[in-house]
Amino acid sequence: MAARINKAVIKMLARASGSLTMDPEIVASVLQGAMAGVSRRLLESTDPGKQFEELGRELISMACAYLDGSSTRASLRMASAAVYAN
Repeated sequence: MAARINKAVIKMLARASGSLTMDPEIVASVLQGAMAGVSRRLLESTDPGKQFEELGRELISMACAYLDGSSTRASLRMASAAVYAN
């Protein structure tokens, strides 16, 4: 099931990637990792109901910012590649 979800997210990102400057597979992986982290946090929480809405809002905020950054940061990616090349 996880593979099907991953393929669906990649396909969605590839179709909507008019300005996406990163590989949709990488973007999908990062977003799914963030969702898994929030899910785990809720599962391990002693009061998940209390945290559900706030964590959901924060996850959406983070995902939107990441997608915005993934679609506009060609120069940032080049700069970080230069740092890692050294």
